[in-house]
Amino acid sequence: MTFLRRRRSLDAWRKSRAKEVLLTIDNTDDSFYGNINLVERYLHEEKDSYNIRNIDIIDGIYDRLNALNPELVIDVGCGHNFNKEKVQNLIGFDAMPYPKADMCCTILQAPFKENSADAIIAFSSMQMLNEEYRLECYERIISWVKPNGLLEMRTNPLGGSDKTMGPN
Repeated sequence: MTFLRRRRSLDAWRKSRAKEVLLTIDNTDDSFYGNINLVERYLHEEKDSYNIRNIDIIDGIYDRLNALNPELVIDVGCGHNFNKEKVQNLIGFDAMPYPKADMCCTILQAPFKENSADAIIAFSSMQMLNEEYRLECYERIISWVKPNGLLEMRTNPLGGSDKTMGPN
């Protein structure tokens, strides 16, 4: 399949899936859900979830997180919650209703208190958000980290070549 045909197919899937997914979410009062384009961009095919899974880098992150002996690690935009089995005391949430996510909520809806997390990870989730919303989300995430806590963020390296996917 050519890149252009694959792109059109993925765009059509995202559009129909975004509308379908929004119907399954109970609390859609966050502005994230009011922008169907954001929701469409956030959705991805399951196989695309593996794009950031460079094993050496990810294993190093897991080692740093577990070395903290954390009471709480928050996985922002956890998707299928792949990190849950690798990191101690991890709670993963996502704006989309992935079955293995611990919670379905946006960053602004998440119930975490200030200075409550030893570490936060956000892999390939923040680049999907528009700039104004993203800045508000960064402020919220940073408020959750305990003093001397750890914040690990990565973006999808393939997203940078596609201007519609947002900045990386």
